[in-house]
Amino acid sequence: MYPHTHSSMHPDDYQRLRELAKLQALELRQQAIRDAHAWLAGVLVHALRRGARWLRPGRPQAVPPPFVQPPCLHPMPTLVLKIAPLQNPERYRQLASALTDLTVQLLGKRREVTAVVIDDLPSARWHIGGALVEQPTALLEISITQGTNTQEEKAAFIQAAFAELQRQLAGDGTLAPASYVVMRELPASDWGYGGRTQQA
Repeated sequence: MYPHTHSSMHPDDYQRLRELAKLQALELRQQAIRDAHAWLAGVLVHALRRGARWLRPGRPQAVPPPFVQPPCLHPMPTLVLKIAPLQNPERYRQLASALTDLTVQLLGKRREVTAVVIDDLPSARWHIGGALVEQPTALLEISITQGTNTQEEKAAFIQAAFAELQRQLAGDGTLAPASYVVMRELPASDWGYGGRTQQA
């Protein structure tokens, strides 16, 4: 099989990492709500200062104040995970479940539209530095709508996702160092589900 070295991450450390990441994500989501409230208050104040004729019933319509897009959280993510060596169906289910949980908890996405696709490859088809891999290896690519998550949220997800992949795929060992978590941000107009773009 694969030569394993002693893992530097104890199970308790892994659990603490997940809890800290969840707390950080909760704090960031609460800040997003506060930002949305502040945006709405700003629009109302602007309207009142301009006389707000466009808000008064029975008065001639006037051009409303310039629209500013409020903070929004698009719900749609897709995750594509490639792994080596080959795994079993139960491992696929566990990986999909754990990655979905992290996507919901740390990025604020909707579980029911979170799609996870897993592709496992023979080790003979995976090379790092021009040589065959000798350790479990992973490449996770997640696509989200552009501008819907903060740098801190994305960093927390990358850290937690890598730790989860190492826990499930490497056991007491470690993943190959060149195992990647890649986040792709797509414009809302460029993708969607159910036949509609995220911008619609």
